Amino acid sequence: MLIICTGDIMKKILMLLLIIVILMLVSCASDIVRSGGVVEHSTPEPTADVDEAYDADEIIVYITKSGTKYHREDCCHLKKSKIPISLEQAKERGLEPCSVCNPPE
Repeated sequence: MLIICTGDIMKKILMLLLIIVILMLVSCASDIVRSGGVVEHSTPEPTADVDEAYDADEIIVYITKSGTKYHREDCCHLKKSKIPISLEQAKERGLEPCSVCNPPE
């Protein structure tokens, strides 16, 4: 079966594809640097509250209020809530590592 697309149908299909691509790019927009679209991955410096709350040799990961995973500080899944916790505490709570940012296990 051969489908022949008219100009109007083709324009609608291209517009739909463009919208899908834009939505995919926006899903983790916080990771995209505005200058040139280069994704930066750097090791963030610990904040003062994290240093005071945990021992220096503890590994700190981050969780959300309602999630079941733990993350690196710069993970795109930490947009709405970002709670520091030790890796040991995260494991004790039965949380699993995020498959996107691959935090320490």
